[in-house]
Amino acid sequence: MKILSLVFILILPFFAAANDGMFMSEGGQLIPIKETSIEMRKEILYLKYTPNGIEVSVFFEFFNPDDARDEIVGFVSPPNSELVYPTDEEREAAESNIKPTKHPYIEDFMVMVNEKLLPYQVNYVAKTGFHNDFFDARGGDYIYYFDVHFEPGLNIIRHHYIFKGNSSLNDKNFPYRLTTGKMWAKGVIGDFTLIIDAPNEAITIHNPKHNGKSYLPWIMQGIGNYKLEKDGITKIYLKSGIMTCHEVNFEPQSDLYLYFEPKHYSLLPITSGTELFQSGVLLNMFYFNPIENKDLLISDFESLSDDEIQLLINYFYARKGYDFKTESIKKDFMKCIWYIPNPNLKMEDIKFSDQEQFLMDLLQAERGKRKNQ
Repeated sequence: MKILSLVFILILPFFAAANDGMFMSEGGQLIPIKETSIEMRKEILYLKYTPNGIEVSVFFEFFNPDDARDEIVGFVSPPNSELVYPTDEEREAAESNIKPTKHPYIEDFMVMVNEKLLPYQVNYVAKTGFHNDFFDARGGDYIYYFDVHFEPGLNIIRHHYIFKGNSSLNDKNFPYRLTTGKMWAKGVIGDFTLIIDAPNEAITIHNPKHNGKSYLPWIMQGIGNYKLEKDGITKIYLKSGIMTCHEVNFEPQSDLYLYFEPKHYSLLPITSGTELFQSGVLLNMFYFNPIENKDLLISDFESLSDDEIQLLINYFYARKGYDFKTESIKKDFMKCIWYIPNPNLKMEDIKFSDQEQFLMDLLQAERGKRKNQ
């Protein structure tokens, strides 16, 4: 079995953004402080999965009960590598006198305060004096920070950015730190809403814990499947629509963590432990252009059993929502969270993309060749 070995580029490496926190400046260093008067009244966090990466849009509503004041606000993002820990090069860069202009994988960063776009600065956490056990232990983290003039009463801060980068086939993760929201007055986010917009993606959510007692409640607005598992883990698949959750006086005790299921895991509930899953055929089929790699795929499909060939043919119909009449086939696909049988869908009405049709033609040709032998 031959598996293509080129370096593969996918979005969503390990990345953790954070709620804005308050800092004080001392000798050119940023030092986090516990804010005692300004409240985070509201946060709306919107995460959209796109071909270019995760699009992050955040709305904050802060309440300043005192006179107008100027403060430094910022958030921390981890190293630019796909690894949880930074490379030696990243550590050396963080320790050098060279100040970064941006995080290599953050694009279109913008911050607006009270309807005005603000200038911002970027630096390595290690060079700012930001003291935090987790970040200090890793090194190489980045911080985006900016000056905010807090008017008396309500103040609105909006963020927008796209995070994209390189990762392995299995590394499509997105953590987002919510616990820094407790740094503001009263230690809670007064009104919190989370929106996930990721059609046709199977996602495992490690649900944030509220007040140490319960997990955030999810509502599916659209068509899809989701199931609650142990320890706050929620598995979802959105065919259309969005997932939302809402909580008042939210006291986050843990952070949000999203794991996007790799394409070749689509059949894992059916093929786990089988030679088909371990062979590399699914990797080649899902991640490489079938037209450009026709000979490789023909060789792959020749190595499969008759049942495996039929399973892959059925898979393409299952992804479209075909309601199989054979109970054993339907039962198998019902193990997959993405399978939503549509009793109104006729086989002749199913439309495949060019690449899907090309793969179907190769599979059906292999099946036909065996029948004629």
